[in-house]
Amino acid sequence: MIVIYISIKMWKCCDNASAKLKALARVAPYLDLGKRKLLMNAFFKSQFSYCPLALMFYNRTLNNRINRLHEKCLRIVYDDQLSSYENLLAKYGSTSVHKNNVQNLALKIYKRLNDISPEIMKDVFPLQPRTQYDSSIFLEM
Repeated sequence: MIVIYISIKMWKCCDNASAKLKALARVAPYLDLGKRKLLMNAFFKSQFSYCPLALMFYNRTLNNRINRLHEKCLRIVYDDQLSSYENLLAKYGSTSVHKNNVQNLALKIYKRLNDISPEIMKDVFPLQPRTQYDSSIFLEM
């Protein structure tokens, strides 16, 4: 049930991002590069920065749709129809939404393993107790 809700929520986020992308495309010719970047961060990236741990569980189809929307957004911001998605990401100095989510997950796990995370994350990522034969700590998944 939760997975279905996350999937529906993500499709709605993609629809919202697409609508905002169309609005950005309408006003982009009248804005300079700095303002287009600002609008991209405010409109587009904000749709996918909320609750990145939940976003880790979406399917490949949704991931591809998010990447296509991100690519279109970068093309509008830089007014560049010829460069590849990777070149546009490098020009912007960013990574894909999925890679951002993976980095965020790695950071959360690092904080949990080093006991510097909030209390609620201890419930999300419980640690296995150490055994006499095992000197390392592993996360239960």
